[in-house]
Formats: sequence, C-alpha cells, structure tokens
Amino acid sequence: MLVYQQNSYNRTNLPLHSIKIFEVNIPSSNFSNYTWLEVYGRKFDRLQDIIAKVCDQSCSISNFGSIKLSCVVNMSIDAMEDCIFCLEGKLRSFGRFTINFNLPKKRSSHITNIILASTHSHSKHIRTIATIFAVIVLTFLILFVLCLRQFHKMTYSGMYLECVHTRLIFFLQRQPNRMKQCRTNGSQTALDTNYATFVTNDQFSGLKRKADELKTFNPYENLFMEIDSKLQIPLKDLELGDEIGKGNFGVVYRALYRSADGRLINVACKTIDSQSNGVITGISEFLQEGLIMANFDHPNVARLIGISSTNNNYPIIVTDFMAQGDLRHYIINPENRLTFGNLLDFGIQIAKGMTYLHDKQFIHRDLAARNCMLDACLVVKIADFGLSRDVSRCGMYQAIHKDRGIPIRWMPIESLEEQQYTFKADVWAYGIVLWELATRGLIPYADLGFTDILRLLKSGHRLMKPKGCPDNLYHYVMRRCWLEDPKRRPTFFELTEMMEDVVRQLRRGVSGDALLDGHYERVSARSFTVPLTTSTNSSDSTIITNL
Repeated sequence: MLVYQQNSYNRTNLPLHSIKIFEVNIPSSNFSNYTWLEVYGRKFDRLQDIIAKVCDQSCSISNFGSIKLSCVVNMSIDAMEDCIFCLEGKLRSFGRFTINFNLPKKRSSHITNIILASTHSHSKHIRTIATIFAVIVLTFLILFVLCLRQFHKMTYSGMYLECVHTRLIFFLQRQPNRMKQCRTNGSQTALDTNYATFVTNDQFSGLKRKADELKTFNPYENLFMEIDSKLQIPLKDLELGDEIGKGNFGVVYRALYRSADGRLINVACKTIDSQSNGVITGISEFLQEGLIMANFDHPNVARLIGISSTNNNYPIIVTDFMAQGDLRHYIINPENRLTFGNLLDFGIQIAKGMTYLHDKQFIHRDLAARNCMLDACLVVKIADFGLSRDVSRCGMYQAIHKDRGIPIRWMPIESLEEQQYTFKADVWAYGIVLWELATRGLIPYADLGFTDILRLLKSGHRLMKPKGCPDNLYHYVMRRCWLEDPKRRPTFFELTEMMEDVVRQLRRGVSGDALLDGHYERVSARSFTVPLTTSTNSSDSTIITNL
C-alpha cells in the first residue's frame, strides 16, 4: 500500500472551519488500469457536491463519511506519481472551494491543515484536538447513560425526550465557546461563536408539541448557529397564522413578521415536518434550501426574508407571502378568468427569472408550474430550491443522493438516463411549463410511468400541441426546448426574446388580439388520450406526438 502524507493547500479560504486531510492511501490490490484511493481526514461530512480528480481525470467517489473518502480513477499507480489530487465542492453557505493535494514520489513525514498555513507543530495540534474531542464524546456518553436510566422510571416517551433535550442544552450552554479558525497573516486567530440561542415563545407552541412527541432528538441537527446574523429572525418577532400549504419537507404557514423598524409584514413560514414514524430528518437539506435563496435578488425569484428557529431549534424559513399561491393551482382554478396573454406573460416572467438564476450559475432542477408562486399583483416568483445546485465550477451536476423524489415528467432524456443536470435540463423543463400553461394545468404524460416516458422520448415522441395553442408558441418555442441534443436548446436569455416575439407576432395577426385578450378556458383532459406507443402519424387526439 502506498501512503502519501504531505502538505496540501486550497485555492480559496474556507473560514471558520478546521477541515483536515491526514493521508491518501492506495491499496496494493488495485487493478492495472484502475486505482482505488482512500483519503483520510476529518469533517468531510461538512462538504457538499464533492468532485474528486487525479491528474485532471475524474475520480469517481463511491462513498464518503466524516473521516474517509473513497474514489476510483482510470489510471495506473505509476502514472499518479507527481500528480495532484484535487477536491472541489461547496462548504455550506461559504461558496465553492478547490483543494490541491500533491502526490509525491517519496513519502513525507508530516501532516498539514488544509486551511491554515500555521507554523505550529501539526502533530501537537492534532493531539490537542483529539483530546478535546474525546472529552466531549465521553461527556455525551455520560449524559446519555443518565437519561437512559431515567427513561425506565418515566411513563411517557415525551417525558424522556424532554429530559434529553434539557440535559443537552444544559451541557452545550456551559461549554466554552467553540473556537473557529481563520487565516490571518499566516497565523491562527480564534473567533468566538456561541452554540445557539434558545428562545421561549408561545407562537410556535404547536410545533413544539409536535417536536416533543418525537422518538429521537439529534442535537447535531442544530445548524441555526451557522447562519449569518443578518438573516436570523428572533422567534418572538413572528406571529404564526393559518396553514396555507405543504411542501417537500414540511408545512407552510401564513405569519406576521415585525421587522427591525417596527413594520408588520405578511410573510410565509416554511417549517420542517416529521416523517410517518415521527422522526424529523433532512434538516441540513431543508436549511440549505433557505440559504440558497439568500443569494438571489430578482423580481421573478422568491426572496428570503430570514431564518428563525422553533423552541426545539428546528429551522423556519421566512419568505414573502404569495397571496395567489402557486401558479399551477391558480391556472387550474376556473374562477380565475385568464387570457392567453396572461399565460404568455407568466411564461415570460419565468424565463426572466431563470435567466437570472443561470447567470448566477444555479441549476434549478425542479422547474414546474407548482414551484412558481404568484403574489397579489400576479408577479411570478420562482421558488422551491430544494433540488437546486450551484455549478459555478463545471456547469453540470451529477446526482449522488437519490433519496429525494425527482420530477421525471419535467426531465430531459440525459437526466432520466444518466442523472446529469445541466443548464439545458432547466430549458427542457421550461418547455413543459409552457405546456402546463397552454393546457391550464394538465399533468404531462399523465398515465405513463418512468420506463414508458423514457422509451417514448428516446424514440422521438413529444407532448402534443394543446388545443388552442398558437403554432408559433408550440413549434418555435416548446419543441426547441425539447430537442434531444442539449447544445441545440436555446438559453433562457434567448427564450425571453422568443416569447416576447411570439406575443408581437400574435398582436400583428388577424385574430391575435382576440386570442391574447379573450378568456382562455382550460383544455379538457378528455380531449387527450395517452397511448403507450405512438406512430409517426399521431392524430390530434393524442397527448404525445412524434418529432
């Protein structure tokens, strides 16, 4: 086995975190053309969207945890001498990073910190950290044993949870402030940050009761402390109202927010919900969705007002209140009298919002009418960034975690086959959104499953032109969004111009004003049939047509 232990460095500062790589091992049992690398370190689980490379060749990551990352590269061991092991990714809200780790011919004798260029003894620093970590683990074990003993004396599991919660808070509040490190003129500078603020407010008592009924409590899920103080909203400044919807992670409530200047603002509060077994999971992903929104400032993109936390320190994402709800429910409601001009305007607004997101190097990955919100003035706000990814480095995201539902009816062929998502995957989804608008909310491929959808798309079939939809909108815009070659699909900047051009052409037409300004009724689902296969002579009665 080859073991590399030597200096490594990062291209971007990763402040306030101490992430280490200890060594890179290459087991001797590798095949001649493939080499398996085992990278040992600390706190790898803080990293997101990791991409590993050796000599600029992709090293496919098979698994990674807190202290170990494994990957395999199509390269012999001999070819790796004097190479650079590159680790790229994102550290929560601190942005992208790149870490270069040299693989020398000869083994070095020391281990270095990725982040700090310190002159202190690294081995002494590691021993100190290990000692502190051991003390903390031992303390938690003692607390756990004490609570476990008390559990057998209690009647209700809720009382047990309260015991664990109280003791853990007591422990955390009495620990010295966590020391976070940053680079300052080549020396180590300690920055003090508190673990958390525990509030007592009755506005979210219902959420507290739900949390009190949980079977487990994980203090490490408390991420509220890492949020920028400018985004933090005290719980006492929120007055919870009625439930207005449910999302992928939890429930959305209407609320009143008292801002710092004393104004009362109508807001929406998105809270995380428990699973059927009563356990709350995915808090990190839920909080990430809110922090993604903090990067955006555009009239057609949902705005993050701030993030609060419940009495049990579960995050609450606070956004603008959207009086008209999501776009799909709005367009399927027959009481909302809409013109085709209104629907085209919605499409133009979405294209402008997506142009902004792509300029910011974000792939949405879940663009659909249900994930676009409407305010009281019918301004569209693109929302639901639970699947979004920052791809400022490579322009492509490959799914690693597959435990969350994916919107297969809005996905292009390359995403369905290879789970690869580029900017042009959002363009394909935009074409489906236009089809949703033109049908006033019908479900695409309504009766088809994953296998049938993929087979039909690969054979050249696409969704049928809806009744009443102008030819130029369908052929000039939608069909171009659904081109099989992603490179041939337009950008959202081009789509904005194309949609505005469609409106201009309709205005100049003989019956254009009547279509744009007249009431546009929802297309009847009974006017479509959904065959498992279609021929090249598909009639207008089918929901799928052949390219």
